[in-house]
Amino acid sequence: MIRSLRLAVAASALVLAAQFAAADPFTLQASATSLTPPVFVGTHMFLTASGSGKANHLGNVTFTAPHDFDLSNGTYVSDAYVSASNGDILHIVSLGQFVNAVDSVATWTIVGGTGRFANATGTGTGVNLNFGASITFTGNIFGIQ
Repeated sequence: MIRSLRLAVAASALVLAAQFAAADPFTLQASATSLTPPVFVGTHMFLTASGSGKANHLGNVTFTAPHDFDLSNGTYVSDAYVSASNGDILHIVSLGQFVNAVDSVATWTIVGGTGRFANATGTGTGVNLNFGASITFTGNIFGIQ
C-alpha cells in the first residue's frame, strides 16, 4: 500500500515537472492603431482595438481585441486575437483595471488559438499605457507545437 502511494506521488511529481518544464517565457509589445467608435449600453462601453507589434514565438503580429469596459468601476474584459505573419492565431483574454483615465493594468490568460497555438495555455500580466498606444504583456506560454 505504501509503495503504491509512493509510486503515485512520484508519477504525479513527474507529470507536474514536465508541465512546468514546457513553459516558455512570453512577451508581447504592441500598440493599438485604430479603435472602433464606442457603443454605450448602460454603464458599459464596447469597442474594438486593432494594431500591431512583436511577440516572441510569433514574430511580427497584428491583433484585434473587442473590449467591454465597465465605466462604473473602471474594469474591462478584452478578447484578443493575435495573428502571426504565417496566419497562426493566439487567443488571449484579459481582465483589466484602469489606474487613471488612460492607463491600465491587467492579468491575461491564453485560451488556445490555431496552428502552433491550438493547444496553447498561459498566464501573465499586462500594462496598457495611453489607451493602447503602448501595450506590454509578459508571462508564460505552454503547449506550443
